[in-house]
Amino acid sequence: MGNEISTKMASGPPLLPGIRPAADSLRPGDAESSKEIEARHEEKARQANAIDEVVSGLNEMVQNLHRHLQFSVEEKTGETIIKVVDSDTNEVVRQIPSEEIIRLRQRMKEAAGVLFQGAV
Repeated sequence: MGNEISTKMASGPPLLPGIRPAADSLRPGDAESSKEIEARHEEKARQANAIDEVVSGLNEMVQNLHRHLQFSVEEKTGETIIKVVDSDTNEVVRQIPSEEIIRLRQRMKEAAGVLFQGAV
């Protein structure tokens, strides 16, 4: 019985599921070697560099578009309006929501007022 306890203690406490020993304590037969860990870290670094390059390219492309955003609040409705504006010409490239939607909402409110006014 004494040998049995010392053998169990010599092998170390059991690891929890999903917990692996530190890389420096890995043995040749372990599931993941230090070379595999190093290769995984190198692959993650390559992926991070590739992502950085893509982000840099996108930032450069957006700067070349010469566009900026304007935020405002419609006085009548209190609605937030976002405009994409050409920096060179100050021309509105796109507006969210569009002028048509703003006018449509206003007409719907007016129509609803007329409908409910007649119902009372």
